[in-house]
Order: sequence, then C-alpha cells, then structure tokens
Amino acid sequence: MINLLPSEIKGQYRTKSVLYSLTLIYVIILVGLALGSAALATFNLTSRANISNKTETLAGLNEQAEKKQELILKAAFIEDRLKAESSQKSSPHWDAILASIASDTPANVQLTSININQDGSAFTLTLGGETNERRAIVLFKDKLEADQSFEKARINNITDSSTAEFKKYGFTITTEVKNAS
Repeated sequence: MINLLPSEIKGQYRTKSVLYSLTLIYVIILVGLALGSAALATFNLTSRANISNKTETLAGLNEQAEKKQELILKAAFIEDRLKAESSQKSSPHWDAILASIASDTPANVQLTSININQDGSAFTLTLGGETNERRAIVLFKDKLEADQSFEKARINNITDSSTAEFKKYGFTITTEVKNAS
C-alpha cells in the first residue's frame, strides 16, 4: 500500500492522535480522582454515622447498667430493712419482760444485775441479787418459772455473806425468755 499523504499532514495527524490520547488519559485520571474522592467522602460519612450509632448504643447500655445497679442497691436496702424488721419482730418486748421481772421479784429481794445473752434467736437472762432470806431466792425462782414470759429458771449459786448482825445472801438465777413469735 502506498501512502500518498504528505508528511506534514501525517505529522499533524500523529500530533492530534497523541494529544487526543493524552486528553483521554487526563480525563480518565480526573474521573478516577473524582470517584475516589466521592468514595472516601461516602466512607467517611458512613464511618461517622456508625461511630455515632455505637456511641448512642454504649450510652444506652451504660444508662441501663446504672439503672440495674440502682435497683440492686435498692433491693439490698429493702432486704436489710426486712431483716431488721424480722429481727425486731422476733426479739422480745423488753418493757414487758422487765415488768414481769419486777412483778415476780419478792419484796425482800434486791436485784443488783441483769445480764442478757443472745444465742441466735434465744435470749437468756442472768439475774443477780441479794436478800436476807434463802427462802426468798427459791420463791423468786418459782415465780419466774410460773411466769408466761420465762422458762427453765434455775438457781446458779447462793453465797452467804452474813455477819453477826445481818443476814445477807447473794444469788444468781438464770432463765430463758420465751420466744414471742
């Protein structure tokens, strides 16, 4: 095949062809950069939305955890109050107990000590006193046994500290308080 085109036209044609190729490459690069920039912007927006969503979720979970902790504290408080109330209900009425002791004490007996010991829900009283008659000690123990507030009354000891002029007997009596429930 014979090429009849003059060399100037051939040069112009090549120049236009190279220029067209360069323009096409430049446009493709610009489109690629624009698409990459759009993709990065979209990724940035979705990442921010995702982070915001997770932050809100964490804040909600934290609030729920605080509410649960508050409920646990309230439940513990209520449980403590119920235990305190039940222990108050199971403990004897001490005014009535002391009134019973006072009414059971014979006139010639002087109480010098009252000790209360608690073992679980059982209460034991140890009464110490003095009298001028041994018989009054036994009478006191018998009255305590007969009283509805006490059980298992027993004389622990009797000491004689009498002088030539005065009779004086010291004693301790132990009894259990009946459960009021």
